[in-house]
Amino acid sequence: MSFNIRNMHSRDGANGWEHRREAVCDLVRRYQPDILGTQEAYFPQVEDLRQALPEYAVLGVGRDDGQRKGEHCALFVHSKRWQIGASGTFWFSETPDVPGSRHWTREHPRICTWAYLIGKTGSPFVVYNVHMDHEAQVAREKSSVLIGEHIQRRYPETPALVMGDFNMEEDNPAMQPLLKAEALRLYDTFRPLHPMTPRQGTFHGFMGEQGGEKIDYILASEAFRTLETNILYDNTEGRYPSDHFPLVARLSLED
Repeated sequence: MSFNIRNMHSRDGANGWEHRREAVCDLVRRYQPDILGTQEAYFPQVEDLRQALPEYAVLGVGRDDGQRKGEHCALFVHSKRWQIGASGTFWFSETPDVPGSRHWTREHPRICTWAYLIGKTGSPFVVYNVHMDHEAQVAREKSSVLIGEHIQRRYPETPALVMGDFNMEEDNPAMQPLLKAEALRLYDTFRPLHPMTPRQGTFHGFMGEQGGEKIDYILASEAFRTLETNILYDNTEGRYPSDHFPLVARLSLED
């Protein structure tokens, strides 16, 4: 599951974190994902979820200092189902191992948190949780290339998932380094089961509008087969857990 938590600033008003926290926890309990990727969460929000969902191991650091400061791209891994073999965070910049670094973005650092997971049964795989820049096209293009390079350098033979808030539509050229690279062989898990649908928008600004463009993704290597995938419209009397609709995919990893 990929889920944009959004920040906890008071400017969210009635949609502030204190009004959404239980809805977010209830959503995770309802769907029980093996892996949950969150974007835009600050450390106190990550800690709220860690305490409310003790069955999950939590990975990730703040984008500003590599510790707690700034937004996290946290990964929540169901610890009864998966063992974490390795993990880390890198920055979308020319110095990806330097916390807080940014060379392509205008305003904020952008990050990716990843983990190599070993199942209690079945094959291992690697998962990447990303939050790309919302303004600079060159930043999105270079970020996609950097993800592909990381996969090829560290786990060239391992099936991969790349999920999160990409901040771009499906036909954006910055998607091509991930979807068209022969070495990666990634595909958008939403499309095999939903090739044509008017309800595909994932950003709605807490308004619940289901049209528009899909800017959030769960990409997978061809070793994964999509069994089920959906955009979740769960809400309580018109109040939504996030300003993005979460994505959920049920996948089978072929040996």
